[in-house]
Amino acid sequence: MSARNGFKYDAVRRMWVAEKVAGTLDYSHDWKLWLAAGDSLQSSVWTVDSNELTIVTQAIDGKESVVWLQGGVVGRTYKVTNSIVTVMGRSTKRVFEIRVVEHLSG
Repeated sequence: MSARNGFKYDAVRRMWVAEKVAGTLDYSHDWKLWLAAGDSLQSSVWTVDSNELTIVTQAIDGKESVVWLQGGVVGRTYKVTNSIVTVMGRSTKRVFEIRVVEHLSG
């Protein structure tokens, strides 16, 4: 994942980020190190495990897949999944968690 919004890892290496409840923020995954030479992203689909956190828009930007998210309920954690397929037919997914907080701590 790109470090656009302060990703962290917990004790079992799950990737997560804290988001303020009123925020609309972008998150991305940079696939350039994973892609084979000459390969590129053909499709990228983002999903969230609850309709409380909303996907505003999603796109491919070069070798990055990008999603804009908003909403959520303070105190809840949501699983966000990015599934991709490449031009050469490879497919995989990456998952991270968003923990919705009232205030972001320093």
